[in-house]
Amino acid sequence: MMQGEKIAADLREAQEAVGGAHSPVPALSAAVRRLERRAGNSPTLVEPAVKAIDAAINALEEADQHLNAALVAADFDPAELERIEERLFALRAASRKYSTPVDGLAALAAKYAADVALIDAGAEQLKKLEAAATEADKRYIAAAEKLSAARAKSAAKLDKAVNAELAPLKLDAPPSRRRSSRIRSRRARRVSIASSSGSRPIPAPGRGR
Repeated sequence: MMQGEKIAADLREAQEAVGGAHSPVPALSAAVRRLERRAGNSPTLVEPAVKAIDAAINALEEADQHLNAALVAADFDPAELERIEERLFALRAASRKYSTPVDGLAALAAKYAADVALIDAGAEQLKKLEAAATEADKRYIAAAEKLSAARAKSAAKLDKAVNAELAPLKLDAPPSRRRSSRIRSRRARRVSIASSSGSRPIPAPGRGR
């Protein structure tokens, strides 16, 4: 930053000398006009000097243009330059941290951004799958409940039909012992038959009646 300030100061000083208040161009232009008025009396003496002074004026004007362009290019905000330098130091630190040249940091950042986007997409897909599984579970429970209700209804019809057939055969039992079909859940089916209500021990062969 100090080097840039010194260059800008030198350019301003040179521009002031060439095209500023202390520029020799006005004085040289006046001298050319005076000599041109005398050129008719002594052309061999005046004309070479006039041409040389004209060339010097043109060179000074061209130099002034270059100096002005350089001053525009060198014009800077010290705070902006400091920000740029801090950014440069940060890029160099990142280059050392990730073992990547400064020119490759942009590509590395793009790769990391793509990886993060892929992870986010996977999380979103997982949420969709979980929602689909929950919906499928609800449909399964609803279908199971509907099936259980239909089986219970069919069992009641079957019991009624069987008991109606037993009556003419004198085989009907009192109401407390009439046939009653049972629709058990999966958990009930796991219970041992021997421990269920209404089971009776089977007599061993050869024993008394």
